[in-house]
Amino acid sequence: MGGEGSMQHMINVLRSNRSLLRKKNMFKRERSFLSTKKEYYKAAQGKIDLKTATKEELILIRQKILKHRRAENIRAWSIIFIVVTVITAIGIYNFNKAEEIKIQSDEIVKEKYLIENINEYSYFIEEGDQWIEKKN
Repeated sequence: MGGEGSMQHMINVLRSNRSLLRKKNMFKRERSFLSTKKEYYKAAQGKIDLKTATKEELILIRQKILKHRRAENIRAWSIIFIVVTVITAIGIYNFNKAEEIKIQSDEIVKEKYLIENINEYSYFIEEGDQWIEKKN
C-alpha cells in the first residue's frame, strides 16, 4: 500500500515532538501504569509475585479508599470555609473602619466650617435678637 512510509514517519515525528514537550511537574516523573510496572519488573529482577485479592478484600479496600477520600474532602472544605470566613471578616472590619473614618472626617469638616463661619452665624443671631427686641 502506498503512503505507509509517510504514515510511519508522521507517527515517529509526533512521538518525538511529544517527548520534547515540557513535563507538567519538574520534580515528579511520569507515573503511568506501564512505567510503574516496568519499575517493579526491574526491581524484582524479572520475577513478579502478583497477589490476588478476593471480592470481599477488594470491597474493603474500596471502602477504605472512599473513607479516606471523604475525610480529605471534609478537611479541604473546612480549610476553604475557614479561609473564606477570615477574609470576609477582615473585609467587613475594613469596611466598617472606613465608614467610621469617613464619618469622623465629615464631622471634622463640619466643625472647621462652623469655626470659619462663626462670625456670619453670630451676625445673623445678633440681627435676629435685635429684630425680636424691636417687636417687643
